[in-house]
Amino acid sequence: MHDLIATHLHDAELMDEIELVSGLIVAASAAPAPLDQATVDRLLGLDDTTDPDFPTQRTD
Repeated sequence: MHDLIATHLHDAELMDEIELVSGLIVAASAAPAPLDQATVDRLLGLDDTTDPDFPTQRTD
């Protein structure tokens, strides 16, 4: 029973998401002003945001 409690879960997708969010937090905290959408996209590794199905930030 003790072995079941001590088992560590590893989720590679979750770890990738944590790394992305951590990178955004570090960049935002070091930036002199709010990050613009292009910078956020670049930090997230989004190269092609011209796809019409790609979600975009509302500007209104």
